[in-house]
Amino acid sequence: MAIVHADNFSIYGTNAALMLNGIYASAANLTLVADPDGLSGGRVCRFTGGGQAASSGIRFVLPASATKVGIAQRVWLPNLQFSTVPPIPFFCGWLGPSNEFLLTVTPTGTGRIQVRLGSPSSGTLLFTTENPVVTANGWYHIEAALDTGAGTLEVRVEGLTVVSLDSLTINPIYQIAVGTTTDITSAGYVWYSKDLVIWNGEGSFNNDFLGSVLVHNLTTASDVSLNWTPSTGSEGWSILDNIPPNDSQYIAAPYSVDPPNYPDPYVGTMTDLPIEATSVKAVITFVRAAKTDGGDGSLQVGLISDGVVGLGAERPITVAQTYWRDVFETDPATSAAWLPQAVNDANIQINRTL
Repeated sequence: MAIVHADNFSIYGTNAALMLNGIYASAANLTLVADPDGLSGGRVCRFTGGGQAASSGIRFVLPASATKVGIAQRVWLPNLQFSTVPPIPFFCGWLGPSNEFLLTVTPTGTGRIQVRLGSPSSGTLLFTTENPVVTANGWYHIEAALDTGAGTLEVRVEGLTVVSLDSLTINPIYQIAVGTTTDITSAGYVWYSKDLVIWNGEGSFNNDFLGSVLVHNLTTASDVSLNWTPSTGSEGWSILDNIPPNDSQYIAAPYSVDPPNYPDPYVGTMTDLPIEATSVKAVITFVRAAKTDGGDGSLQVGLISDGVVGLGAERPITVAQTYWRDVFETDPATSAAWLPQAVNDANIQINRTL
């Protein structure tokens, strides 16, 4: 695996509490709002930041500690009215196992980018770009890669390298954080994020800078094999495409005393990628699921491409509604990177295995 996580912040509607249903370790003092550019659809993450000792941000726990981790996203600063004292927005934060900041990338009030060893507000300043690299009221794609094994950090803004450091001595990375630091004197600072992607240096695909990417949401479009029982109506796809999710509507795979005990997998088509898409880094399935009691219940999600099924992890699920995710970096039919048309033609499969 190289791509670990991606989020366009649109699947939750306006309910930011859903971000804590198995995705982020914390998501505090933020809202999911319309895009500030006034043109783009979907939701973006608005960090409402600072104020009365309350920090704002998201914290994501990596599936395993790593020595090389990259963070890519688009950032929007409504103004540059902040200083070198809190609240300070930080675009990238690499954390250790005890929530301690290892390294952070922050903007300045002049549009320059700084790198600090440790906290974005009190860590040792390592570097400041010579010239401004971001402005107010514009989406900037910022991607940063920290390699603790090699002791290097590189930061790119719209594909242009603006920071390149070496000889860093930093412990392995356990978590990622993005947001705004604590403030106890003012109302805080607001900024926006979208198209968030987190990757590591492992595997054969997407283990280095991804470049400018969009995170696009695909939803179910029709039933191919319903098999499971809808809680209402006679369709599954129109339940699975609910944004935000409606927990009173679901498809169920009940246990039967007669073998094979569980129904065959649900299979559905998906909506298409934007016509402008020229390449695909990965397809990530997000399935929100729960079991009805404390007994056994395991789920396995897959993608079907040209008749070939690629399977995600087989995992036991809980009685709490939780998002379960699998990353498919290659097309199961070719074992190569996805082509946009192959994604458009692919189906999603949901199977109860226990």
